[in-house]
Amino acid sequence: MKHYYSVIFFLALVSGCAQEQEEVIETNEMPTKPEQIEIISDSATDFYDNERIIEFILCDEGSEYTDESMRALISEWNTAVGAMENKVMASYGLRPQYETEMFDGIWALVWPDMQTRNAGWEAWPEGGGKALREQYDSVLTCNSETSYMYSGQTIAAPTSVWESEPPHFVSYHFCSYNDGFMGTDLQPTETKIAQWIAQYRQTNADDGMALNGLTPLFDSRNPDDEIDDFDGVGMWAYRSVEDANKFAESWAESAKDIQAEVDKFVSCEEYNFDMYIFRLPEA
Repeated sequence: MKHYYSVIFFLALVSGCAQEQEEVIETNEMPTKPEQIEIISDSATDFYDNERIIEFILCDEGSEYTDESMRALISEWNTAVGAMENKVMASYGLRPQYETEMFDGIWALVWPDMQTRNAGWEAWPEGGGKALREQYDSVLTCNSETSYMYSGQTIAAPTSVWESEPPHFVSYHFCSYNDGFMGTDLQPTETKIAQWIAQYRQTNADDGMALNGLTPLFDSRNPDDEIDDFDGVGMWAYRSVEDANKFAESWAESAKDIQAEVDKFVSCEEYNFDMYIFRLPEA
């Protein structure tokens, strides 16, 4: 199954999905203090090498939500997480670039494994969660009952930590197999894509790109869920819209045949977000 998720990132590259996003980014602010790290540390490299649990929690802004109050919440949340034994490895926030009544934003948690995740949540109320909820309930409400968990695999890790001011740009592709196809059909195409990325990075060493494949750990074809049915998700993340456009332009020029193969196997719905890094892997 993992071969399938290696491919689905690239389904919208030809369409130039990142174009004209700059105006949207300017009007959607969910600020946090950016980390200033020049290169990826050894521990961060290990982070990208291993399979992870990624949990997305739907959140709503409260009556006292402001840029300042959100920064304070993130700072105190990080302090509480840092003191825990079983803690998240990384975290980021997502603000949709499309209209939805399901949420105002998403808080993403990246765990090393399910055991750590379960132990972390069990300890969280007394480890800081209860106090933070009481203090910041009117700023942001995130309901863990509306969380969605995935197994995440890195397809292409970023070549450096993103130092530019947020927001960054990320596109999630909710994909389904076309009739008559399955993951094994995509393996030859996956090889071609990997070769293309390697060639692209020969002349674009700091490409500001990160690709991840997400396998749902819940019933992704539940008819009662508001999300459309899908088989897997591709996370296509960029340091900036400019990086995304540059990558998309190069793909459109030189990978038409690969794109045609991908379109033959799967169909996807694309959802774009502004992304704000809350916590990076510890050095």
